[in-house]
Amino acid sequence: MALPGHDSKGEILIYDVINCQVRSSNNACNNPIQNLSMNAEGTLLAAASTQGTVIRVFSVPDGALVHSFRRGSYPVTIHSIAFSRNNSHIAVSSTSNTIHVFELKTQEKPNPKTKPSASITSYLPNLLCNMIKPERHFAFVNQKDSSHRTVVAFNEGFLLVLSEQGYFCRYVIPEKGGECKLGMEFPLVEKPDEEMGVKIHGQGAAQTLFDVQHDAGTTGDKKQVKTRLSKEHFESVFLPKESPKKEATRKDSQNGQLGIGLNGNDSKKRVPKSLKDGFVKKG
Repeated sequence: MALPGHDSKGEILIYDVINCQVRSSNNACNNPIQNLSMNAEGTLLAAASTQGTVIRVFSVPDGALVHSFRRGSYPVTIHSIAFSRNNSHIAVSSTSNTIHVFELKTQEKPNPKTKPSASITSYLPNLLCNMIKPERHFAFVNQKDSSHRTVVAFNEGFLLVLSEQGYFCRYVIPEKGGECKLGMEFPLVEKPDEEMGVKIHGQGAAQTLFDVQHDAGTTGDKKQVKTRLSKEHFESVFLPKESPKKEATRKDSQNGQLGIGLNGNDSKKRVPKSLKDGFVKKG
């Protein structure tokens, strides 16, 4: 577990909750810690101070500095930091109009014989922070509005952004870096009675509302299109489909109840007995 070690200093403590002991302690920044985020394996820790200009990544549990990234030159409030699943990138959102994606390049592991201990680095905060030159972002997203908090995440080459307003966006991260392209955008909350985009009608049917951006012809102009996902469409997309054999059996059973043959032939319709008794045979 990682936590700030001091209210007025940039100290980070790596705490072993199983053995109830501090594994490492170092002064990662000159300003108080504002945001800490650990990868899924618990081997990397990203930290940002109240200044928000530099993002630093440390190894766990020794607390050694392995990456340093320059977010910007002016102070901001960091909202969210997230690692990708393969630990190749981290994303950072803040009060600025830009969401930054940094690349975690593989570095050579230091020789254990010459590697300084965490206790020594704790006495050298300035040297620790400036040991690695901060790198610039690999990719970025320009936001229209940065006045609301945002949360970032990764999913198979996509950057996911969820805003405090209730909007969900999915961006495509370019392989060579640069500006990320918006691939999907829709509101999760449109009205108080339509939380999570699902509106329940009086008859029990549910419709999901999406705002989808897509190109209009070859002009490249974009327009907002309201799409309603019906209950039938939802079931066909998200619910498991029946095998053709089971589906045919179910349809045949329904047709049999209606008195219709397998081929829909009218000659195989079942005539109720009450009607047969009423027939008068001529000749």
